Amino acid sequence: MTAAGWNPLRSAALTDVVFLVEMAPSSLAPVTIPEMHLYAYLGNLVALKGGVPVADWGYGFAVTADGFPFADALDFATSKLIQRSIVVSEHGALQRGEELFAAEVEVLNGLVQSARRKEWLRGSLACALQLPNGAVRDAINHSPGVANNLRHGRAAGLLRKAEVEEIYDEFALVEKLLGPEAEERLQAIVVWLSARVVSDGRP
Repeated sequence: MTAAGWNPLRSAALTDVVFLVEMAPSSLAPVTIPEMHLYAYLGNLVALKGGVPVADWGYGFAVTADGFPFADALDFATSKLIQRSIVVSEHGALQRGEELFAAEVEVLNGLVQSARRKEWLRGSLACALQLPNGAVRDAINHSPGVANNLRHGRAAGLLRKAEVEEIYDEFALVEKLLGPEAEERLQAIVVWLSARVVSDGRP
């Protein structure tokens, strides 16, 4: 996404940065920049669990050498928000700006397309709250695509077609094991993440 073509009111990445900073509970705040990318990626998985195609997320992710999902669009949006003093970065952690942040939240809350994103990100943070500190990153490191790229020490795009199919298969397995509890979408995701931590990657 280029600066010339970046529309602050329509950027999925900008929306995600603002909503993550706004909604992060005290136990997860302040959200560091790497954590923001991690929670946004987890939000993408929440959306996938709800049947939302990867293409509808609005931007893609790659995995970094240190094991964090990373999105160029999020990085660009964060820089723009900091430049505009809507978000403040202190020692790598993101804080709300003063009046400008509240005004941006109000604008984004008024956009129809923002409502679904807010729910996906709220689900991401809810999942993170149910797992021990650092467990979300460990689980993601063992997920399809991420684990293979980390083993080979390379950066590569995430959530490609084969990876998404494998994730859907694993979600289906978790739902089968959970039975009626699988009706709670986030519970299935938490179990999927937990299984990847305790079993070194396989649910």
